[in-house]
Amino acid sequence: MFNRISQIYQARQDRLSRQFENQESLASNRNSQHSEEIQSASLENAAATSTEGTQDAEPKTEFEPVERQRHFGILHYTMNNRFKKIMLIGLANLLIILAFFLFMFFFMMRFRCGTLDISTTTTIAPTTTYTTRAPSSTNAPQLKTCMNGFQLVGSKCWWINVRVYNRDTAVETCRTYGSILFTIDNEAEDLAWKAFMNNQHHRCWMGLLCKNSNKETCEWDNSVKWPFAYSAFAEDSPSDTLPCIYYNVSDSLGAPWTSSDCSLNLSSVCELPPTGESDCLYNYKGFCYYYYATPVTFSEAQDACKTKCGNLASVGSHLEYIFLSSIEGVQDISIYLGGVVVNQNLFYWLDGSPTNYNNIQKYDEKSSCLVLNMGQKANNGNWSTVPCTSKNPYVCKVPNDVICN
Repeated sequence: MFNRISQIYQARQDRLSRQFENQESLASNRNSQHSEEIQSASLENAAATSTEGTQDAEPKTEFEPVERQRHFGILHYTMNNRFKKIMLIGLANLLIILAFFLFMFFFMMRFRCGTLDISTTTTIAPTTTYTTRAPSSTNAPQLKTCMNGFQLVGSKCWWINVRVYNRDTAVETCRTYGSILFTIDNEAEDLAWKAFMNNQHHRCWMGLLCKNSNKETCEWDNSVKWPFAYSAFAEDSPSDTLPCIYYNVSDSLGAPWTSSDCSLNLSSVCELPPTGESDCLYNYKGFCYYYYATPVTFSEAQDACKTKCGNLASVGSHLEYIFLSSIEGVQDISIYLGGVVVNQNLFYWLDGSPTNYNNIQKYDEKSSCLVLNMGQKANNGNWSTVPCTSKNPYVCKVPNDVICN
């Protein structure tokens, strides 16, 4: 009986144990199911919330923060590259324009200084370095004076050559002083000349020639041709056979200009224009002339003249040529003049002088610089063009009222 009771008790305990386990398993299953339901509900709520947010929000565009940053980077890169290209193109254009203006500036400067042959466009660079001086002009008015012992009479300088010569020799004697035989322009000068002579040397060669008896063939040595503003020819003058004219100081009829054989030996009077006072050796019509025997190029010669506040010499008349020919050392050579030639009938002087006097006899279209030929008698006094790179002696022409500091 005791065993029976133990079996019944044991069976009951087993049944209670199984019920407890079943309840615990059921509770666990319920908890798990509840967790799954909660998780599922959470997911459904999240999905619903996401769906509602998506429906309520604006449509997504490409310019969200990330996309916006990416597009901004692309735009910045593109604009930066384009800006650089624009800047490079602008800088290149600026350099081209600047180079063009610099080229034109140096072209004009070289052309003006005669360092460019017009036909060849070859730039000639000076090889000698000079220091340019600044001129300072004296404010005091210049007094007119005469050089080489000449005497100022009215507006001309005269000098009596007491030795007698034929006319050609008398002309050459005057040229050694850069002068010509005297001229008479009006009645007042005629009277002044008579007073100057003071009844000395009764016959003097004049600077006048007439090829025949026709007065239209008459010409003064200063290149003035008939008709003259004033004349006082003697009877039977001019003559078909006697081309030279002398002044008869002892004439009392008011007709002292007399035709004569040119071989006659007579005294003469030389004439120069007045000039300003200066210490320079060669002083003519307000300018000093300086001769340099060392051959140099055209640009080097002009640069050297600039250091004296002058320019290469210009020649404004036949009389000025005669004066230049009197400078010691130039008689047998060709010297640079300050002229640049465009063609045989067109040229200009570097000092800005008028170009009404033109004596270009030999023109080479490949050369544009001007020389005065003094060497060969056939070309004596003629001008010709030479390459600006050729080397020649030169003469500088400087205003005699300028103090070069």
